[in-house]
Amino acid sequence: PGVTLKIIDNNGRDLPPNQLGELCISSPSMMLGYWNNPSATKQAIHGSWIHSGDLGYLDNEGYFWFIDRRKNIIIVDGDNVAPREVENVLCKHKAVSVAVVVGKQEYNNSVVCAFVKPHKNNVTDSNTLIEFCKQHLADFKVPKKIIFLDEMPTNARGKIDRTALINLI
Repeated sequence: PGVTLKIIDNNGRDLPPNQLGELCISSPSMMLGYWNNPSATKQAIHGSWIHSGDLGYLDNEGYFWFIDRRKNIIIVDGDNVAPREVENVLCKHKAVSVAVVVGKQEYNNSVVCAFVKPHKNNVTDSNTLIEFCKQHLADFKVPKKIIFLDEMPTNARGKIDRTALINLI
C-alpha cells in the first residue's frame, strides 16, 4: 500500500502503457539516500521518486514487465539490445545451460557477444547458435561472437561478472 510506480522516458516524461522506459518508484517508506554517497543519491532520487535503473513497461492492466537493467543495454547502430532477450533465446536451445550476453565496443559501435555454458551431454558450435538466434531475433540483436565456457566468472556476491566476461573477448 502507498507504493506508486511509473515508467518514464530519457527526458523524465511519463510514458503511456506498453512503452519501454525506466521504472520509478515513490513510497512513504522509500530510502532517503545512499550512506555516505551523495552523488549516488543525487543520481537515484529525484523529488519523491527513486529511479531504479530497471527498464520495462507497464501493460494495460498496470502490471510491470521487466526487460533489463539500463546499464546492461547494448547500443548497436543506434538500436537498443536487451541482453536478457538474447540470453532467453539462447537458453531455449537444447545445448545451452547458461547464456550471458554483453556488448563489446569496437570502433564507434557495440557488438553483441555471448558467453555460453553448454549442457554436459549436448554439443554445439557457435555457427549453429548464431543461426538459431537468427530465427528468433532481429539481425542487429544476433550475437556476432559466441564463446563457450565451462564456468561463468562470478563476483564476491556470486553474481555473474559481466566485466570479467568483457575482458575475455
